[in-house]
Amino acid sequence: MNDGFINVDLISPKVEVGNPAGNIEEIIKILKTLKSDIALFPELAITSYSCQDFFLFDELREENDKALKKLLDVNPYKGLLVVGGIFSYESALFNVAFVIKENKILGIVPKYYLPNYQEFGEPRWFTAGLIAKRLKKVKIFGEEVPFGMIVFKCINSDFNLGVGIEICEDVWAPISPSNIMSLNGANVFLNLSASNEYLSKDKKRDNMVSEASRKNRGAYLYVSSNPTESSSGLVFGSSEIACLYGETLLSDHTLTFENKINSVSIDLGYIDNLRKKDSPYKESLDEFDREFETVEFSLENNESPILIESHPFVLKKNDKKSVERILDLQAYGFGKRLLFLHTEKIILGVSGGVDSTMALIAAYRTCEVLKIDPVSSIIPVFLPYVNSSERTKGNAEKLVEAFKLNPIIIPINEQVDALLKSIDDDNKDITYENAQVRVRTTVLMELANKYKGLMLGTSDLSEIAMGYSTYNGDHMSMYNINASLSKTMIQSILGIYAEYCGCEELKNVLLDIVDTPISAELNEGQLTEKEIGKYEYIDFILFRFLRRGDSKERIIKMMKYASFDLTEKQIEETVNRFFKRFFSQQYKRNASPDALKVINSSLDSHLDFKLVSDVKR
Repeated sequence: MNDGFINVDLISPKVEVGNPAGNIEEIIKILKTLKSDIALFPELAITSYSCQDFFLFDELREENDKALKKLLDVNPYKGLLVVGGIFSYESALFNVAFVIKENKILGIVPKYYLPNYQEFGEPRWFTAGLIAKRLKKVKIFGEEVPFGMIVFKCINSDFNLGVGIEICEDVWAPISPSNIMSLNGANVFLNLSASNEYLSKDKKRDNMVSEASRKNRGAYLYVSSNPTESSSGLVFGSSEIACLYGETLLSDHTLTFENKINSVSIDLGYIDNLRKKDSPYKESLDEFDREFETVEFSLENNESPILIESHPFVLKKNDKKSVERILDLQAYGFGKRLLFLHTEKIILGVSGGVDSTMALIAAYRTCEVLKIDPVSSIIPVFLPYVNSSERTKGNAEKLVEAFKLNPIIIPINEQVDALLKSIDDDNKDITYENAQVRVRTTVLMELANKYKGLMLGTSDLSEIAMGYSTYNGDHMSMYNINASLSKTMIQSILGIYAEYCGCEELKNVLLDIVDTPISAELNEGQLTEKEIGKYEYIDFILFRFLRRGDSKERIIKMMKYASFDLTEKQIEETVNRFFKRFFSQQYKRNASPDALKVINSSLDSHLDFKLVSDVKR
């Protein structure tokens, strides 16, 4: 365990049906290769799931126990091991999960709900865990161990870690054991399954695991047997799934006859942060209180690297579905505002940069949704000044031409020079820069008045976080459509859109816009990332702070795990620079226009992020 993360290995091993000795050898061989905190094997991995009436023979039970004893004697794994097998108590046979730490069984968790429909007939062999609620302790290998619904609590973690166990069908029940355990200290749930495959069942599993993680306010990890389990007409799915609060971290349904291991890192700090904010969770804590066992264990720091996303806002390559959804949300959000104000006119400053390009594409989609003519509705405005580069001016022209729109061109040289002269300022300082931005905003606002339309804002989430805008300049608009999209996300959206837009001219200009160094072009040779830092670093810090709730100190640690080519000193400087700017610029966010929330991140003071302007940090 490292810095509030636990690493979990989800293993679908090769099995031989009804051969516990051989199966345990395979499990031990795999365990020798693992360095994680938790290792999760499938349901009945020791015996195999497909034994049918062989489960009723004493021979199989004895072999299961011998194999389990051997595992305890030679277990090479230092983390928490969860493996499926059978357990006999008096005349009852249970389908169970053995929870093991090195050479000790910490607890035995029975399967509570036994499926008895279609291809499943488990009550023929097993006793349901629900029936055995009176059992609190059982004896195995001469030792008394907890039995039943158990929360396994880690006692040496900086963050809360309570592990709850379910077996296959348990999670499908209307009220599952994990629902109860989540309200009694569990926040990481492990499901051992032996689930057969058929067309589209992988989607059902993904949905089920995602919803279980959301409803239980934690991480839910699921592993199923691989096709070597297959017998008597069934193919087992070899699925490994991990979800955190409804977000999918891992979903692998690849079929293979070989051992399959998938690893995932679970952020306990994120779970802690979300549970603190979650009012339905807090209000439910007293509703389903019940008596059950708590077992303590320890996890040591290990050599397993934390698997952390370095570019969390960036869409996956060719993710057209997400791009289209984002554009539709922008279109319907902005479209509602246009309908309410009874206008079809959209005034938009187009600079040739990524933000105004994103806004233009969204405006065009809005016209399509409202079934109005984009050519007569969208008024793109070019506002060049002496510092505007030929590349950005050329791209702005090509972009508007690709959409067949009619731009208005208003050079602002005279207005800016007159403004600066009126205040007797001929220095190339921040006043010189801000004057350009405020003149542009004033012109766009006046055009909106003239055409009885709305001036569309373009500031993105990253700029809003860093306060990289001129107060009452580009900071202001009549509606900000990009406010919850970060800079790196917009770049990825434009790159994906370029590939499927169906217009070669538009594709070429979009790719060049994405490739153009980011600059406000308010001074000659100005590069934004030289002034405030690289946006990939800014967006990483912003994600960890806004979405994961990390402190500055923890973000510094997380940046060390991310694949950034930075020294320890550079990381600290980067994080400190971010937070210095972030808190000093809250006054701009508190005076922002209405802004659209498209993804689950927002700094809009009307919606998500409420903070006074003078917090001392």
